[in-house]
Amino acid sequence: MDQARELADLDDNTLRTRVKTSKIQIATTYRPILNALLAAAHPQTPEQIAVASHVDVDVVKARLDSITKADPRVLEATAEYLPDADVMIDFVERSMGVPISQANLADSNLVCSRLVDERVVPRHLSFLRRKLPPHLDAADHVNIVLPDLVEFLRKEYVPFVDSQNQGLISRAGRLNERLIRRAMLNAGFVEVTDFQMTGTKSQGDIIVRTTAGGGHPLSIEVKSYGARERLLRGLADADDPKIGVGFFNSASEFNDSRTTDFLGTGALAIYLPPTTLARVDAVARTRVNSRNSVFYRPLTQLTTDLLEFKARGLAAY
Repeated sequence: MDQARELADLDDNTLRTRVKTSKIQIATTYRPILNALLAAAHPQTPEQIAVASHVDVDVVKARLDSITKADPRVLEATAEYLPDADVMIDFVERSMGVPISQANLADSNLVCSRLVDERVVPRHLSFLRRKLPPHLDAADHVNIVLPDLVEFLRKEYVPFVDSQNQGLISRAGRLNERLIRRAMLNAGFVEVTDFQMTGTKSQGDIIVRTTAGGGHPLSIEVKSYGARERLLRGLADADDPKIGVGFFNSASEFNDSRTTDFLGTGALAIYLPPTTLARVDAVARTRVNSRNSVFYRPLTQLTTDLLEFKARGLAAY
């Protein structure tokens, strides 16, 4: 497919530089994979690429990581393959047509979720179509007695799901942190100098440094859709000062009682999508932090507040 043509047309030395590999790997794996993509009329799964290129499927996946980092457009020539998180974020921005910012963080998360589903769900459909042909009709309707279904789920589908999750959950889980990171970079933050991705238990997922008198960095605990106990535990473990950020979709998780628990961790703020924040109980929505500032804040205010923290430290909250 044409998405792979620019890389495929590079000479070996230039291609080596782009994908950061050895000369022998260019000849034995990268060229065959790129040629297989070029020859295909439709997006190819890693398994299909492996067959066409005569390269082991696990090696194909590893090489696709390097190839799509070098040129994210190649992702469009693949199917049922979830790339490295930063490549996926590039793909999200291309799909949206605008840079990721605090104004569209919630929307970018939805686009990201849709793109992940488009790549993950077909893997499950392909597996089921391979395993259930005696029970499928032409319209993909399943006709199977319940005991046989339970047996199939226990012995075949659950192990398949577990194997998929081992490779996909870690990548998908990093996407929300990477969305925040991209919004910060686009807002003018400089990685390492102004902030750092950490992931250590006591520092949350991101720390933001302040130039105001050498104050302690701000720990950011990032979560996805459900706060549940994970956000509470994460905030309790993180160093002060700290905030929570997420794409939470259940306003009931932020009732007045739970808000008391969140405030008890010493957190300064929790950022939610505006649509979720609007549904939070009115009493809880007016609660303030230990510095008498509003506790629940919209994602559309996140990088503005973080820039303020960078400049003024705790005075931002």
